[in-house]
Amino acid sequence: LELPLCAFAEYARTNDADWPFYSWERKFDGARADILADFDAPVQFRDDLYDTCEETRDFLPLSTHLFVLVGGPRSGSNMHKDPKWASAWNTVFCGSKRWVLFPPDVPADAIG
Repeated sequence: LELPLCAFAEYARTNDADWPFYSWERKFDGARADILADFDAPVQFRDDLYDTCEETRDFLPLSTHLFVLVGGPRSGSNMHKDPKWASAWNTVFCGSKRWVLFPPDVPADAIG
């Protein structure tokens, strides 16, 4: 489903769902390519496993290595362990985000 950001923003402001939708964009070509010029990874995260070589991208085909999520209040995900050894830096433009971190020895199935 594609819709203008203004329509999604209206939904995010006005819905009262317990688990509302959030928008996920991972296609940054054409006019969308300009948004990438507005952001840069922090220095600590600039070494990117996916940039090391073509074999790495073939072995770990993670089509979501670059994406933007937009959501309103109460949107987000369940507790989870990121797939395929994913690591990310996150930025919150407004509002807040809650994180729950577990020690490395906690089994993944205990997390959810």
